[in-house]
Amino acid sequence: MGVSSPTHVFAVRDTYVAGRVATEQREEWASAVENFSYTRNALENTYDGAGRLQRITQRAWKHWSPHQEYGSTSWERTDYWYGNGAFSTQRIGTTHSGEIPGPVLPPQIIERDDFVIDALGTAIETRQRFPTIGGGFDRQVTFHANGVEASETWRGSDQWYQLGGNRQFDDAGHLLVEDFSSFRGGDGTGRLHVVNSYESGRLIESRIEDGLYSDWPGEPQLGGGRGVETYAYDSGGDRRNPRLIRVDLTQAEATCTIDNPGGGDNWVATCTWADQPGEHTVFAYDDSDNLIERTTTDDTGKELSRWSAVADTDGNLLCEKQTLAGVLASFSRYDYSCW
Repeated sequence: MGVSSPTHVFAVRDTYVAGRVATEQREEWASAVENFSYTRNALENTYDGAGRLQRITQRAWKHWSPHQEYGSTSWERTDYWYGNGAFSTQRIGTTHSGEIPGPVLPPQIIERDDFVIDALGTAIETRQRFPTIGGGFDRQVTFHANGVEASETWRGSDQWYQLGGNRQFDDAGHLLVEDFSSFRGGDGTGRLHVVNSYESGRLIESRIEDGLYSDWPGEPQLGGGRGVETYAYDSGGDRRNPRLIRVDLTQAEATCTIDNPGGGDNWVATCTWADQPGEHTVFAYDDSDNLIERTTTDDTGKELSRWSAVADTDGNLLCEKQTLAGVLASFSRYDYSCW
């Protein structure tokens, strides 16, 4: 049970089978001036003889105000089918809002997904479809000789954008390179490029570039950003499991103008880059190695945000709060002894 603000209370009840969550019921109460909202979500999991998920059933109820006699209910079920190093899922469900008169719609297929599993046990989604609204993607996957994922290339779409990307991994499963693009006619193409570096299996640097490109001929760049994140660790009392203690970010933004000096459709971009304030995040831990503080400052030392927490010796989070520029943004308190 917990309190995340003076007007927001929630409760979670879990039951377990063989160390796995069998059921979960979550209730939330929130209030504002002359109004309140109440939601209840019920989750049920079943497992097969090998301990694998067999079915997930979720039900949700919502009610918004004592002055309104309507709410909404929803029901979803996800079934799992397993093969050799792969599995598939199908999600069906229905939603009914009492605000809108009419019959309750019968359940329909919402989503179908296929997965493969590499030698590290990582589930990799290879196909996704949304029969009711359209869209989805297909992903081609390759593997290293040791069975760990080596690369994935995917293409797909949602209701608005054409999407695509690829990732490359080393034989230990570390992400080395990631590219992502999204295109919509009239909006242009957004692109993201990330290169990661590792030392002794730990991420030590990420180089990130993003940009927006016009869909005019030549795809001239309209704007973008680039940054470098560096990561530092300590031994944490156990040199085999170093703790992340600091992340530093340097960044720059592009201002671009486009022109067609040759006339016609020969559009080109001219961009200038300007350094932006850096960000520095420091992490703190308690004597049980629980993360209890994450503080971000700018180059001058001004605090931008701070997350702080208290946890017990078993790692259970007892309370947490978030501040932005020194102003309280949210807080939560948790009680594990109610049931």
